[in-house]
Amino acid sequence: VHRACINGDKDEVSKAMRDERLVNARDALGMTPLHKLVLMGRHDLIQELVEEHAADVRAWDNMKRTPLHYAAAQDNTKCYEVLKSLAADSFIKDLWHRTPLHYARVAQDDDLGELLLKKGCDPNVKDMTNLVEVFDACARGNLKLLEQSLDRKSYALSRDAAGRTPLHVAVAYQHEDLIKYLVN
Repeated sequence: VHRACINGDKDEVSKAMRDERLVNARDALGMTPLHKLVLMGRHDLIQELVEEHAADVRAWDNMKRTPLHYAAAQDNTKCYEVLKSLAADSFIKDLWHRTPLHYARVAQDDDLGELLLKKGCDPNVKDMTNLVEVFDACARGNLKLLEQSLDRKSYALSRDAAGRTPLHVAVAYQHEDLIKYLVN
């Protein structure tokens, strides 16, 4: 069933789904066929799998990522919208307490990021290590993400669990453009 989803062959997927036990079957990484269809960008098959075969849109993999997390990380607005229309939860957090919004911002998908924000996602949800997106942006050297995340002066002055500010992190990773942005 997973191979059929990866190949994206509609007939093969439909044939495999006749066995109800395979609809939410997991691979070694905990991924379901729905996760695979999202990775392949098959929004047409996603809708069919959920509506006709009752695939679980809230199923998570071994890292507690749902198909919606994958759609956000893949920069796939169409798959995201289909999953949302099928009752996927945009507030759900993975093992690192990251919502789909975190993944959309890392993928630098402005359209999807805006859509998630409009749906009420909190851009300042802290991850498990108590680093807000500001710190992630500084570590990755992602100026665009930093600009989007740094909407409050308090975030620029905030400290992580080790006592570092975003400026400390930007300096440690030698991201000159972020250093200039934070200093100004």
